[in-house]
Amino acid sequence: MTEGAAAHGIRVGAAPTRPSSLFLDAAAAEAERRAPAATPITSMHDGAPADMRAAIAAAVDRSAPVLGELAARIFDLAEPGFAETSSVAAIGDVLARAGIAATIGVHGLPTAW
Repeated sequence: MTEGAAAHGIRVGAAPTRPSSLFLDAAAAEAERRAPAATPITSMHDGAPADMRAAIAAAVDRSAPVLGELAARIFDLAEPGFAETSSVAAIGDVLARAGIAATIGVHGLPTAW
């Protein structure tokens, strides 16, 4: 078995080896091969009008810095589930600065809003 692994460039031993990407590469190639024949994804809901989509995209772009900072803050806090009091407070602060009132601690859950 060691000879077969070595023949494929895989080292066997105490040192970690780099995982093979053969499967993922083959899957990606197969997806590329099949993509042109695939049925397009459609929906009975064609989406919002172009001007509304543009307004939403602009609002998301404007909010990106604040939301990025919020995401980093929540990640840094690393609070356990249902005990994320500081994370919920940070979200509440962002919402309040945007003029959105949020009631924290609803339905008997101190971190729900």
